[in-house]
Amino acid sequence: MRDTVYRSVNIRDDLGHPERLAHYHPTSRSAPIIGAVLKSAATMVIASYGSGKSLAAGIGALAAANSPDNREFLQSVASRIASVDPALGEFIAERSMSSQRGKAVALSGYVRDLAASMSAALGLGPCETVRKAVNAIRRMPDTDRVAIVWDEFGRHLEGLVMDGRARDLDALQELSELVVRPSGPSISLTLLLHQNVLAYAQNLNQTSRSEWRKIEGRFDQMRFVEDSQELYGLISGIVSSRRPGSGAHSDALL
Repeated sequence: MRDTVYRSVNIRDDLGHPERLAHYHPTSRSAPIIGAVLKSAATMVIASYGSGKSLAAGIGALAAANSPDNREFLQSVASRIASVDPALGEFIAERSMSSQRGKAVALSGYVRDLAASMSAALGLGPCETVRKAVNAIRRMPDTDRVAIVWDEFGRHLEGLVMDGRARDLDALQELSELVVRPSGPSISLTLLLHQNVLAYAQNLNQTSRSEWRKIEGRFDQMRFVEDSQELYGLISGIVSSRRPGSGAHSDALL
């Protein structure tokens, strides 16, 4: 039976179905995205459509949550990751065997109320501000880390501009500052977008553009471009595995 091919990933829809991420093939460029999701940091991942950034971030989110139901899946992924990043592969493998549990928050596109969306995803109850939501996260029992992954973040920026809410990005700045503070569960914030923040600010006045530039500076930036030689090797391996008599088959490249 041929494997199902998932040509793109929607983190919000697919995190509950790890099999939709099973076609992930680690590379030295994509593994750091997983690492960013797993550490206490605020990170912007900038990459083109179809680059696989959402797929890698989804793997990181699953490893952060570390559900016992996903143990076998995570161990399989960890063994593959170890081929390009031994330390990261070992960390995920050991975590999957441990009793440590986390939470993953998947946001996508335009989010009108960041605090409310975070609270709803984590079952925190009413939280009027981002600070209150983070304080509630810090008090969560039996949780060692929370990974917040915001897919299609560029659409959020476009929505703010269209609705005349450019200053509402202040909530994101506050969140980026709070996640790196060493208190309670580790929190990561990973934004996935196709171009840098100021590229979405063409129609804003200079004051708003300056504010957005300051907020952008709060994040570690990761520009994700795959190495062509590494991709050629990956494709060659997949093609070889599909030859008659080779045994395993793989039907997805991304």
